[in-house]
Amino acid sequence: MREANFRRALIWVWSPTLALLIGGGIGAQDLAAQQPEPEMLEVPQQPRRPFTAPDWAPVPEDLDIVVVREDVIPGQFRILDVELNREITEELIAVIANLLRDADDMVYERTYIVYYLPGMRSGEIGWATSHFSPDLEVQVIGVPG
Repeated sequence: MREANFRRALIWVWSPTLALLIGGGIGAQDLAAQQPEPEMLEVPQQPRRPFTAPDWAPVPEDLDIVVVREDVIPGQFRILDVELNREITEELIAVIANLLRDADDMVYERTYIVYYLPGMRSGEIGWATSHFSPDLEVQVIGVPG
């Protein structure tokens, strides 16, 4: 008798849950219709900031480094979009990544840097990346298409 009551209780508890899972939710379309469309916020254009490596750094003089975007959550992470005027080696990307990371006095758990070549747009797939999460990882993706 006890076992039969327990089974009935389980059926009573699980029936609405199963109905939601199988039926896709009771009135889900009505709820979705009532929700306002999420508003897309446009990120304002940030000023381009040329980055000059220190004289002691092994960075070629003909390499232009421009920070085109920076997003920060203090103490947690920093994201940089950087434009280069030409392709460089992974070793040089690592040097530049360390210079860019150390150029900010704040310490972050993670720093993400995306590198773009001329003609590429910030916010899209970059030519290369370097991430400190927490150790440095460098990846050259290449030019799309």
